[in-house]
Amino acid sequence: METSESRRFDSLYFSIFQLLLKKGLKNLTMDSIASSLGISKRTLYEKFDSKTEMVVKTMSFMAKRRRQISDEIFSKATNSIIALIQTYYIQRSFICNVNQNFFADMDKFFSDIRDYYESETENEYEFAYSKIKAGISEGVFRSEIDYSIQLKTLSLQLESLKRIENRFPQDISLVDTYDTIYGNFLYSIVTEKGRTILEECINNKELIVTDIEKYLYKDETEF
Repeated sequence: METSESRRFDSLYFSIFQLLLKKGLKNLTMDSIASSLGISKRTLYEKFDSKTEMVVKTMSFMAKRRRQISDEIFSKATNSIIALIQTYYIQRSFICNVNQNFFADMDKFFSDIRDYYESETENEYEFAYSKIKAGISEGVFRSEIDYSIQLKTLSLQLESLKRIENRFPQDISLVDTYDTIYGNFLYSIVTEKGRTILEECINNKELIVTDIEKYLYKDETEF
């Protein structure tokens, strides 16, 4: 049962996550968080022993929440292709909104957070593969593909692009690049039956996004 204390922690995690998106890891300090949240630094340290613990617990909470949302999306969607596209838009909204230096800071200065992030990413592969297996059963995804390689390659592509966002030509947007990469990924794994559904989804993209608008990462969003 959810308690008032757990709801307060949920609200705290959401707020910290929004600051993490805006400021990145290096510029996110306990002082700046306490000031932004209108609480004392002492109160913050009563809840977290260190900045690393705070960030790891926040990311862990958000990852768990994201999987809950994905389960909800898959339970409501009429097929696995629609559900995958919708969960992709949620992940895309995170990567596009996260501070440009997030991954570089994590690589250079926060090895403990990086270790956690990589372990959590492995959990995401397992979770995503479990959903793809449902699509294989539906006959919309091919069964002969090594999805471990496909999913990890996709994740690396998306994160690598974010790391070099400041070098993008002006006529190519990060969002359009992500959509192209993910679209190619989906086209590479669908069956003929799945291709028909995929093209229907592409032609009705706005309707699909409207259904998950409340879940997208953006300023002042609470999932």
